[in-house]
Amino acid sequence: MTRIALALVAGAALVVFAAVTIGEYPLSAADVWLAALIVPALLGSIMSTIAKRRRAFWLAAGPLAGGAVGWGIGISTTWGIEPVPVDAWFALVFAALWPIGWGALMFSRPASTSQRALTPEYQSSTDGQLSDTGRVRGSEIGDP
Repeated sequence: MTRIALALVAGAALVVFAAVTIGEYPLSAADVWLAALIVPALLGSIMSTIAKRRRAFWLAAGPLAGGAVGWGIGISTTWGIEPVPVDAWFALVFAALWPIGWGALMFSRPASTSQRALTPEYQSSTDGQLSDTGRVRGSEIGDP
């Protein structure tokens, strides 16, 4: 439970830092789109690494990153006094959605390498060496 709490604290700190950083610069299309890519990537990576729950924290990174980008847009435009560029709204939606899609796509696939390690051909013998049954299953990476 402490890893989850630490991941949430680190995520909250990153959201505040990202929002203040985005808000300090004038909004341009490149800045907002870069923030929409970088903030969710950092948020999802850091939180999922700390908590050791990859899918759950990547799914949570989307709304948190969208909030950080939106908060930064608000700070940059003095909370609506200056006009908000249309690109900023699209970047905000993109920042909120792409980590959810990434988490659903990447972490819902079966882990073929871990399942492959459970097959008898790849299990280690009693002396710690990998056993080889001599069966050929087909070409593999590195075969000539």
